[in-house]
Amino acid sequence: MINPADRLRCLVDALTASGELTDDWRSAFLSVPRHAFIPETIWRATGKALVPLQRVDDPDGWSELAYGEDFVITQVDDGVPTGPGMQGCAISSSASRPNVVAFMLAALEAEPGMTVCEIGAGTGYNAALLAARLGRARRALNAAGHDRWRITVTPHEQLITLAEPATQRLPSSTAEPSDAVRTAPVLSSGD
Repeated sequence: MINPADRLRCLVDALTASGELTDDWRSAFLSVPRHAFIPETIWRATGKALVPLQRVDDPDGWSELAYGEDFVITQVDDGVPTGPGMQGCAISSSASRPNVVAFMLAALEAEPGMTVCEIGAGTGYNAALLAARLGRARRALNAAGHDRWRITVTPHEQLITLAEPATQRLPSSTAEPSDAVRTAPVLSSGD
């Protein structure tokens, strides 16, 4: 079996060589183990079926998908697989392709010391990369005795409250806070 640290380095090297990962994000990508944010059960498409892959059953195959160039299917059928043997019919959540994550983070133009509010419904990998690069959040959690990041699911009403200041700061926006929440990705606590 290939060591996850070696897979991580290969992924980061490939993203860097292709120009998809910028130098300012490289150390963050190297310091955040992607596999730590991938659920124990993932799915792979084989023909028309979405077949589950359990880490415990095939650690090398699971790790290969976790550190691959493609997205990782982290949930099917809205969290309730409908097929035999936990097979799924429809992808309902995934971990984004690593090159897409790198592109979005570079486009953010965040610098160390900045504060970023990241509201997401995914695996937490993007938030961990932000914490690794921006520093403050990671240091604060470590100082408080947390050795892992805490992901909190926020109720819809709180998202409207969070959206209000954002829409007030966007001069070209005519959206109401409730509209801003409606256009956001669907929130799920599935993973």
